[in-house]
Amino acid sequence: MIRNRLSIKENQEEDTIRISDLLPVSVYMTDFSDRNYPTVRWHWHEDFQLCIITKGKIRFQTAGKSYFVSKGNGFFINSRSAHFVEPVEPDSAYYCVDFLPSLIAVEDNQALYQAVIAPFLSGNLPPAFLFDASHPAGVRLTRTVRRIVNISEGEHFDGWELLLHGEILSAWPDILKLARCSVMPDTPGNSTSNERLTKTMEFLHAHFSEKLTLSEIAASIGLCPEECERFFKRMTGMTTFQYLLEYRIAKSREFLADPSLAIAEIAQNTGFSSQSYFTSCFKKIVGCTPNKYRKQ
Repeated sequence: MIRNRLSIKENQEEDTIRISDLLPVSVYMTDFSDRNYPTVRWHWHEDFQLCIITKGKIRFQTAGKSYFVSKGNGFFINSRSAHFVEPVEPDSAYYCVDFLPSLIAVEDNQALYQAVIAPFLSGNLPPAFLFDASHPAGVRLTRTVRRIVNISEGEHFDGWELLLHGEILSAWPDILKLARCSVMPDTPGNSTSNERLTKTMEFLHAHFSEKLTLSEIAASIGLCPEECERFFKRMTGMTTFQYLLEYRIAKSREFLADPSLAIAEIAQNTGFSSQSYFTSCFKKIVGCTPNKYRKQ
């Protein structure tokens, strides 16, 4: 079981670790009781993702919508949907199961692919949905995800991958049913908005160490500054510069793990105008100074 591990490429795509060389499947545990893992920052993946909350309450944010998911309930995230995760209650935790669409159906099988996979990838189904005991399909899906987690943690005898694959296949009819029940007209998390959001974040990630203006950020997605700011806040709940500040602090925490880097050097490398300003922002977000964080 992989615990509290998220590696993100420059384009925000998650760099996944597979549970087996034979299957495009990943199983993770995220435990927010770890102070070094306060959130799962914005990212996306080609995989579909199924989550089950094992402790507390968690907020999942997709493009334009927040979902609050409590212990025992589940959450589905569509392929390539940008999302962010944070605990609502301290020490919350969840399992997630990630798998490529090709595990369900491949494009060569046109009829099956168009029937069960294409609606998700074309933007005709929602970027995410919550599932729980209020729907029979939600009950079944919750049980299936738990079985997948148990198989992944159990004895890996010859052929165990077939059991895992079978459980994922058995989950798909319920995922289809719940996704179609969850469709809303003109949802703000549509594929166009999601693509524009990820493109904005890619630009911010590529240039976080530089001095940026709102005009430069807006130009990267072909909007005027005012519309860019309205769009980004509508999608994420924060301004572009709030997001950029939090991303810079997240990067600085990574750099602080390298004892050869001075605090002033880290401040400069993460786009802060001075060490004192960096320290002030770091303390406000993390709760302690960079020096104290490094010593812990």
